[in-house]
Amino acid sequence: AGVFQTWTSTHDEAMACVVEHIGARLLLTPEHYARWELIERMETARLACSFLFEVDLQRDPARAREAFIRWYEPLVPVSDPVAWAVDSFRSIDPFRVQDYLIGDAVARATLAFLLDRFGDDHAAWGSWLVASFFADGRRRSLLDKVAALGDFYPDALATLSAG
Repeated sequence: AGVFQTWTSTHDEAMACVVEHIGARLLLTPEHYARWELIERMETARLACSFLFEVDLQRDPARAREAFIRWYEPLVPVSDPVAWAVDSFRSIDPFRVQDYLIGDAVARATLAFLLDRFGDDHAAWGSWLVASFFADGRRRSLLDKVAALGDFYPDALATLSAG
């Protein structure tokens, strides 16, 4: 229930994250890709903190200050919860941050699957992606599409879909 019932709206963000991860892998030099990967991991950690803050905020809005300090202070020492207002994610997409976390998990699993299955045959990547993810748009659910990853299916999605 609640924020875990996100699969329809999450679909677009997950597919966008897949394209972003594949594009970075194909277009950046190995050195630049390593830098991008580090930045992406840091951003994912920040998004996870934002998501956990949102969960706490939904449970108990009166304790927003405590929730803010609990989840954001480990990232950056910020003692004033008013600072959340300058978080661009919060002003653009409040209460939808989980879409990007799910998208990141799908993208990482998809890239690992493609590398394992097809190596550097990028044409095969494209053919598989079109057939398995993109050709039918939203006619199949995100979970159905990600099931095609087999052993690369992200464990985190199984946990969320059961919630």
